[in-house]
Amino acid sequence: MAETKVQFVVTSVSQNGDYRGKVIYGWETYQGTMKGNQTFTGKRQWTIWLEFPSELAKGDLAEFVGELVTKKGTYKKDENSPEIEVIEHSLTAARYSLLSKGEVQAPKPVNEFTAEPPF
Repeated sequence: MAETKVQFVVTSVSQNGDYRGKVIYGWETYQGTMKGNQTFTGKRQWTIWLEFPSELAKGDLAEFVGELVTKKGTYKKDENSPEIEVIEHSLTAARYSLLSKGEVQAPKPVNEFTAEPPF
């Protein structure tokens, strides 16, 4: 299967049970062209699934390589905004390279491990 490479600043890292440090979220910024050669800048949200826990934290710039998975989903920016249809982008069996470390933040305390999914 073909591998996909994406680079972004980490917006969050799962803190739940067995998923702690293995599920990474972030937004990729990309350039596109519409009809009439009009260009635009867009953003695409990614979910990265790692095999082993990482030391990545919010604010880190990283590059990920893995198997691309896309599916139809919905997105709500906040509680008061409308729900919109989106294409969800994920990488499974992913590897990463840390490109630069973000600002150091105090770690969240480990409560207890749960079987709940990371979202």
